[in-house]
Amino acid sequence: MGSRQRSGTQLQPYLFASGSIGPSGVSLDPWSILERPAGSQDGPGAGPYQLRLMAGNGLMLFERCFDVQAITHSLLPGTASLGTQDDSYPFYEILPWHPDTARIQVWQGEQLLAERVVSAHEPTVALTSPHSGELW
Repeated sequence: MGSRQRSGTQLQPYLFASGSIGPSGVSLDPWSILERPAGSQDGPGAGPYQLRLMAGNGLMLFERCFDVQAITHSLLPGTASLGTQDDSYPFYEILPWHPDTARIQVWQGEQLLAERVVSAHEPTVALTSPHSGELW
């Protein structure tokens, strides 16, 4: 996927990554790649966690620092939450996609928390039913 232009705006692919981090580990949502204006989400970010796009040879292609979103769970509006040890906190990041990405990693400092392997092939769909001319 290269960059292209729409209505005078240069577009490029970006990874939309989300999930949650908590004491029991990292949960990753389904991710997608969508086009956005070039340069719109290219910053390094800030926070104790990192999303890293890694090439197959181990070279880091891009790194985004981020923090989780604090969510308060309260039964009454305007009252403070009493968080539990099982609380996990969501993250949502948009970062520039690199076509050589083989793995996407979530780090906290020197600790690898999670990794997603990127398939070299786009997904395909085959409809097996109904067959041509059949009504469902």
